Amino acid sequence: LSIATAITNGFAEQRAVRDHPAEQQHLVGEQRDAEDSPIYTTSPLHTSEERDQMDAEETYNQTNNLQLLKRELEKGGVTLTERVNNDELERFLVSANGNVRRFVSLVRKTIRWRSTFYFLTPQELESWSDLVFWHGHDLRLRPSLVIHLGRAYSVLKADERPRFAQAIVSQVEYGVTTLLHGDDPRITVILDCEGTAVLGFPIHMMKSFCILMQENYPTR
Repeated sequence: LSIATAITNGFAEQRAVRDHPAEQQHLVGEQRDAEDSPIYTTSPLHTSEERDQMDAEETYNQTNNLQLLKRELEKGGVTLTERVNNDELERFLVSANGNVRRFVSLVRKTIRWRSTFYFLTPQELESWSDLVFWHGHDLRLRPSLVIHLGRAYSVLKADERPRFAQAIVSQVEYGVTTLLHGDDPRITVILDCEGTAVLGFPIHMMKSFCILMQENYPTR
């Protein structure tokens, strides 16, 4: 817990800046308004050398914190894969609310899941392109995944639906690894339920899918 206390606050601030740039700009605007008031005082602006030093210190602290987390994973017998990079580790720490034991458990679980789950290739996904596909971006330039759930459940047989769920997960993986925008590395999912009866809505499948996404793609 002491490690988490030292690490989480810094990661949370950095994540807020990267994932919610609009909100951060709003806060900056409020600060500028305060600076214009007659009672506001401030210290002289940092020189370029001081800013460079502050940036270097921030990078060093982030790298050092990640090394501490990786040591905890090693102690827990977790071997990282290339797919679970530093950015993913930060997201799992946020998902674990800074609890290092929970963090290690989440990373171990996603690595185990990835070792057994088969992601469809882009060629294999072509056969599902009328039901689940990427289509442009939202207003924040986040790639948009369209899922025609209602149509899928009206045309697919019962034994075809698990493959459909596999196609959705595979498309999410493809989007996260190839389509994300650097300023806001998240995705938007548009779920089209037209044609799905209220009593026939696949609630259990959607619940399982949401849990799977939260466990393996936190804060995406």
